[in-house]
Amino acid sequence: MQIDDDLHGSVSRPPTTTDVTDIKARRASIAGFVGTVIEYYDFSIYGFLTIYFATLFFPNENPAVEIITALAVFGSAYIARPLGGVVLGWYGDRVGRMPVLLISVIGVGVCAGVIGLMPTYEHIGLAAPILVVLVRLVQGFCAGGEVMGALTYVAESSPARKRGFFSSLTVMGSSVGFALAAVSVGVMNALVDDAAMASWGWRIPFLVCIPLSIGAFLVRRHLSDSMEFAKTGEPNEIVEAPVVEVLRNHAKTLLGGIALAIAITGAGYVGLSYMPVYLVKTLGFEPSATSWVVAGSIVAALVIFPIAGRLSDQIGRRRVFIWATSLYAVLAYPIFMAISIADNLVVIWLILAIFMMLSGMQSVGAMTLLPEVFPAKVRMTGSALSHNLGIVLGGAFAGFICAQLVRVTGSAIAPAYFVIAVAIVGLGGLVLLRDPAAARIDAMSKTIEHP
Repeated sequence: MQIDDDLHGSVSRPPTTTDVTDIKARRASIAGFVGTVIEYYDFSIYGFLTIYFATLFFPNENPAVEIITALAVFGSAYIARPLGGVVLGWYGDRVGRMPVLLISVIGVGVCAGVIGLMPTYEHIGLAAPILVVLVRLVQGFCAGGEVMGALTYVAESSPARKRGFFSSLTVMGSSVGFALAAVSVGVMNALVDDAAMASWGWRIPFLVCIPLSIGAFLVRRHLSDSMEFAKTGEPNEIVEAPVVEVLRNHAKTLLGGIALAIAITGAGYVGLSYMPVYLVKTLGFEPSATSWVVAGSIVAALVIFPIAGRLSDQIGRRRVFIWATSLYAVLAYPIFMAISIADNLVVIWLILAIFMMLSGMQSVGAMTLLPEVFPAKVRMTGSALSHNLGIVLGGAFAGFICAQLVRVTGSAIAPAYFVIAVAIVGLGGLVLLRDPAAARIDAMSKTIEHP
C-alpha cells in the first residue's frame, strides 16, 4: 500500500473518496484564509493609520474634523464594493470562482501600495485627498469579490459535514488580517518616534501590502475551481445576468442577507477599525499601546472561529448567529461602560477580547450561511451582493457614525447604541431568510456531498 502523508501521516492505506474531499477542502480553506488575511490587512491598514493620515491628507484647524473626514474616506471605499460584487460576482458565476479570487487579491494589494507612495496635501494640495478617495474606491471594487468569493469557493469544495468548520477558517482570515495590520503599526511605532511615524513611517505598512498580495496570488494560482461550479456549466444552469436573477427571484433572501451583513460588519468594524481611534482620541491612550491592545484582543478571539464553525455544523448556522447577536445586544452597553471607565490597558484588552469573540462567533454564523442561501448558478453574485451592500449600510461608516455619536452626545458610551441597533437589524434579517428556499438549507447542508 502507498503511504499518503498528506492524508494520514504514518497510517498506510489507500485514500478514500472522503479523504480526497477533505484534502481539497483543506487546500481551499487555506487559500481562502491566506487571501482573506491579505485583503483585510490591505483594506484595514488605512483605519489603523488614520491618526497619522488625517493631518497629512485632510488638514483642518479642528483635529476632530480631520479624524472624522479621514474615517469618512475609509468608509467611502465600501461604496464601490457592491459594484465590485456585481461585476466580479457575475464573472465568478459565469467563468469561475478562482479567477475572481486572483483578480481581487492583486487589485487590493496594488491599491494599498499606491497609497503608500502617494504625495501628501503639502506637496500636491487638493489633488492628494482626491487621489486617496479614487484609489480607495478602486480598492473597494476589487475587494467586493474577495471574501464571499472565497467563502463560496470553500463551501463548494467542502463536505457538508465539515462545511462550517472549513468556512470558519476563511472568516477567521479577516480578523487575522486586522490583527496583522495592528501589529505592523505597533512595530513601526516601536521602531520610530512619533515625528518619523507622521513623516514617513506610516508608509511602510502600506508598502508591505504589495509582497503580501503577491504571496497570496502564488498560493491561489494553482488551485482548480470547485466541482459544484463545474455543474453550472450545463446549458440549463447558465444565467446570463446573475444579478437580475437574484433581484427577480431571490429578493427576499437578498434582503435577509443584507441585514445579516449589516449586523456583523457594523458591530465587528466598531471593534476592528474604530476602536484604535476611540482609545486614542476619545479616551486619551497612547497610539503605540492601543495598537498592541487591539491586536492582542483579536488574537485572543481567534480561538472562537473554529469552535463556532464546528458548532454551526452540529446545531446550524442560524442558532450560532442568534446566540452571538443576542449577546451583542445585551452586552454592548456594559462593555463600552467598562472600557470608558477603565484606566488599565490590560483590563481593556480583556474586555475587547470578549467583544471580538462575539464578533467572530456572529461572523461565522452569518458568513457560512450566506453562500448556502443562494443556488449555485447565482451563488457568488447573491452572497457578494448581500455582504457588500450590508457593509455599505453597516460597517463602512461604523467608525464615522460612532465618532459623530460621541461628538454630538458627549458620551464615550454612545457607540454602544450603534452596536445594539445593528444587532436588532441582523436578528430581523434572519426572519426574512425563513422562506421556502432558506428552510431547505439545513437539509441541504446534510445531504449535499462533494465528490
